[in-house]
Amino acid sequence: MGHRIRHQDLVVQLTDDEVKAVAKEACIMDHSVVVDVVDAINNVRLADPIGTIRRSPDGRVLAVRQPNLDEPYETFAINARGGASWLSDPNESVLKWPIIYKPKADER
Repeated sequence: MGHRIRHQDLVVQLTDDEVKAVAKEACIMDHSVVVDVVDAINNVRLADPIGTIRRSPDGRVLAVRQPNLDEPYETFAINARGGASWLSDPNESVLKWPIIYKPKADER
């Protein structure tokens, strides 16, 4: 079975043999690094439009898509009083969170 990186569309998909070949070509001992790099490429290529808002599954954190590709999401923890505080890095991939707002093309 191949390594599939899922998102809205599939940009790169590698079979196990292709992962091994890429790892060998790049002198990478740990094959999971290749899968992580392919996932990162797909995340950049298929990034949400700027202004998209995602909410963590538990509803406590919001992530807002920014124009910066180095740190594409600003994340905010929601507190019981309805306020929010900035988080430097969520504990999981924001791209797995449901989208709660996606700007229309004329809003970007």
